[in-house]
Amino acid sequence: MKPARRYAPASLLVLLFSLLILAGCREKDPFYSRNEALIRVLDAQDARSGKGADKYVIRGGNGHLFYLEDLRAAVTKWDHLDSNLALISRVSAGLKAKGVRLLLVPVPTKVEVYPALLGGRDGSDISPSKNLFLAGLDSLGVEYLDLRRDFAAARDSLRLFPHTDTHWDEDAIRLAAVRLAARLRPGLMAEGERDPESRAGSPAGLPAGTGQGSALIDSVLTGFQGDLADKFGLAETDTVRIRRVGNGKGGIYAEPDSAGILLFGDSFLNQYKRQSGHLGAHLSRELGVPVKTVHSLAGFIKGPDRILELVESLPRTRVVTWVFTSRSLMEQTF
Repeated sequence: MKPARRYAPASLLVLLFSLLILAGCREKDPFYSRNEALIRVLDAQDARSGKGADKYVIRGGNGHLFYLEDLRAAVTKWDHLDSNLALISRVSAGLKAKGVRLLLVPVPTKVEVYPALLGGRDGSDISPSKNLFLAGLDSLGVEYLDLRRDFAAARDSLRLFPHTDTHWDEDAIRLAAVRLAARLRPGLMAEGERDPESRAGSPAGLPAGTGQGSALIDSVLTGFQGDLADKFGLAETDTVRIRRVGNGKGGIYAEPDSAGILLFGDSFLNQYKRQSGHLGAHLSRELGVPVKTVHSLAGFIKGPDRILELVESLPRTRVVTWVFTSRSLMEQTF
């Protein structure tokens, strides 16, 4: 006699089939499959209580401090992506009507540049939401500069972020200035601006073609406390090297009252501005033309209205470069 066959209950088969489908969905969904290690870090941090450093500051490798909200922006879905794109479309149309070019620079965060220091995979495009955001800009025909690959290629040879800060360090600022200048230069040359290409040489570690129009003055800040150490009262300090931009007359770069290029954005634009080592100073040095910098703590949320007001009050403006970070795009715009 043959042994009787045993069949799994129908409910068990349905359950197994559902689990297989779910596993397939997670495999295809980049928010599950690409950043599982970082999502575990986020979940563990979110489980902490309180509102201080234990909650919002994550201690990563090589003595780097990371901000919880930068990690959240890197690995989770941005709820307001569509409204953010609509906002950008509005300001783009407003500037186009005035004959002003718009260039967006979504700056990579420390989490995006150094995911391995938090146990994540080492890549240049770890944020699925940022990929969706850039695809949205493509569909709108809005110009942008994606620095992720540049920063990923340089992270082992250059110091792109201070240990205690969420903002970029001098090498990242100078690298961004080089890439921005390369993007903006053809348009400036078409308008008859000064040609900076005749300058020779390249600072160590930075791409060839870096401008040498004004002297760079080396300064060292010891006991530096970045925004994370300062805001949360931490003891950690850092030593940062700043390369101040000279004015060609023995002094340092001074902010112009107006210029053909307007940099507008969040606090990244204010990094080392007091020392004339900020993005605006280095971009001006690269291009050989004045650059006006305006930073706002609400650089994205209130950006469109403020940008249009500035262009109205600064009629020399021909290019607006809007600089912001990923966590700005998680905020509600309407």
